[in-house]
Amino acid sequence: MDAQDLPLFRSSRKSMLNSVPIEKKKEGTMESLKQEAVNAISKMNDAAEIDDIMYRLYVIDKVRKGREAAERGDTVSTEELRKEIETW
Repeated sequence: MDAQDLPLFRSSRKSMLNSVPIEKKKEGTMESLKQEAVNAISKMNDAAEIDDIMYRLYVIDKVRKGREAAERGDTVSTEELRKEIETW
């Protein structure tokens, strides 16, 4: 999946994402990626299409990586982000 595909997924999958929350565990504990994926898929509607499943797993991966980066302190300030956005 390429980044340019995301806007299409976001617009068509928004309601599906709202119905399946990303699991938040107690601080310091994180279930295995495999278990998190299995749990997310099992909570989805049986009529979910492969694109729905793939996007859900993509979102789980990005949220997990974002949390890990934040825990490491690998973040940018608001000012740095504004400067980066201006270069777009």
